[in-house]
Amino acid sequence: MVAPGTKIVSTHNGLGTEDVIGESFGEDRAFRMSLNFGVSIKGEGEVEAAFFNPPNHLGSLTPENREFGQKIAKMFTESGLGTEFVDDIKFFVWKKMIMKCTMASICAVTDRTIQEALDFPPTREIADACFREAMAVAKAKGYDIGEEYLHQAVGYLAKVGVHRDSMCQDIANKTPTEIDFLGGKVVEYAREEGIATPFYVAMTNLVRAMEASYLNQ
Repeated sequence: MVAPGTKIVSTHNGLGTEDVIGESFGEDRAFRMSLNFGVSIKGEGEVEAAFFNPPNHLGSLTPENREFGQKIAKMFTESGLGTEFVDDIKFFVWKKMIMKCTMASICAVTDRTIQEALDFPPTREIADACFREAMAVAKAKGYDIGEEYLHQAVGYLAKVGVHRDSMCQDIANKTPTEIDFLGGKVVEYAREEGIATPFYVAMTNLVRAMEASYLNQ
């Protein structure tokens, strides 16, 4: 399927998915999108949008692909999904994944919506700690998000409301989760940098334990 000139855009959740494409097919083929909307599948070819906080962001792994990336972003925008091309997509991936990596495991383990997890003081305490751990890891990797981001993140998630994270669906359907590229990747990067992330380790391992209970059967 990957012919000469084919470009590949990763819209997967997680940290480093674009790097896997780059390693497998060459960095000149790899693009990454950070999506800012969530949907629920209602039927074949039918979804319901739970939220959309535009714009989406799109970037490439090589500067030579900037013009091509701008064309892709324009195509998405003209279809109704406002998208901007950015020169450093990893910054925007980190900004979203700090939220996604944190809330996915908490929601999956407790079977709560994002709003329920944020409104319940015990899970909110875990989320706040995870936010700070992930921000420390991002900073060590060269992406200083800034303290003000904590308030922005909570405001963003408040708009998401009663949306149930996709990892909850994975656990409910007994299918593989994205934990290795979400919480697992934060833990992996933290260990590379010598940063302690006890809350992330705990939440990641709890999801892996739940996943193993049905995948190993």
